[in-house]
Amino acid sequence: MNDMNPVEPQPKKTREVSFLTWKFALWLTRVTMYVAIFALVADVTIWALSFATPHVVMPDWVFAPFFAFAIAFGGIAVLTWSWSHGWPRTKVPISFKQFNGTQRVVLVALFALSVVAAITSFATLITGVPGQPGYNAATHQYYFDSHGSVTITTRARYLAAAALQTRAFISFAMLFTFAAVLILSGEYRARRSVEVPSISALTLPANDAPRWSVRALPGATLVVLASVIAVVGMSGIVSRVDRYLAAPRDVTVSGITQYLSAGPKVVFVYCETNAIDASYECPSVIPSDIVINSRANGATLSTYFDPSTDHISPRELPAVGQLVFHVPAPGEYRIRLTRPIAKGVFVAESPGVIARSAAGSILLTVLGIAGLVVGIVLLIRRLRWRASSALPVEMPLNWPPAT
Repeated sequence: MNDMNPVEPQPKKTREVSFLTWKFALWLTRVTMYVAIFALVADVTIWALSFATPHVVMPDWVFAPFFAFAIAFGGIAVLTWSWSHGWPRTKVPISFKQFNGTQRVVLVALFALSVVAAITSFATLITGVPGQPGYNAATHQYYFDSHGSVTITTRARYLAAAALQTRAFISFAMLFTFAAVLILSGEYRARRSVEVPSISALTLPANDAPRWSVRALPGATLVVLASVIAVVGMSGIVSRVDRYLAAPRDVTVSGITQYLSAGPKVVFVYCETNAIDASYECPSVIPSDIVINSRANGATLSTYFDPSTDHISPRELPAVGQLVFHVPAPGEYRIRLTRPIAKGVFVAESPGVIARSAAGSILLTVLGIAGLVVGIVLLIRRLRWRASSALPVEMPLNWPPAT
């Protein structure tokens, strides 16, 4: 009778992945999980501080990165999960069953807080704030800007709206980061439960190591040194640009005295101001609109139209170069306008000169990035050769993982 009704074979409960893919996914899952946990703690702290310090406007760099991190954490979580379990799957890879009773209560409460905070913050932001809150440093006024429609408001309403905006963004980050932590922690537990030998325990491959490869210690040393060189180079570039855009002096009809180094200089015109109702428009400047005299000998410098029309943004305001002139010798020069120019005019170094002055930092950055790429490629080639003797890993497809 049993022969007439054979038992149907059970579907495969594992998925075969390569040894290196397994190791990389395990490392990526673990690192991302710990970073996401730290980010989640920071999210909750910033969210609480927005209530505790309502008189302080948090700058964008405090909370905006966590908004981007949350999306990155979610992407990495889905990537590592799909590597293990295949894609697509209809079952949502989020479960509280992997945690014990106390952990589960805390996480459920945190999850509920994230959901409620996100819904209430965004709902209040949409219905209770008439536009993007802002402050006009020129007129010392607080306002809301709704697609160009500006409404003057009080400092109290501005601070309340800014705090609400912070909570809305950070609550979104909390929700996504929390979901990523659940997925990543489950993946990490599942991977850790599978017995896989370390790379050092593998038998040496029969073939020789690739010619263009490097051992772990010298390869890691190269990567670290190259990273340091690249960071030093980029820091030099950023520092040079910050000094360049720090505080240009506005040229007026009455004139200013400014020290100029020898070489090409550019007359820039602001295209925007801090005024609330200012439109984006770059005023035209011709050579007769500006007079530049040397204080040493009284010589007048000739200006010409700038064919490159360089664009820079000092004070976070866009400006365009319209005239150029050459300074024959360093010293103090008297600069004045022959007529008022709307939005402002200033004289600064040519961006090309700034780029040449930062040539050393640019070279360090290029060398550092090149060394980093070379080091990583050599290490990957060595790892592929070292792991070539390893057997594939059978990854369990059960979800959630057993505790």
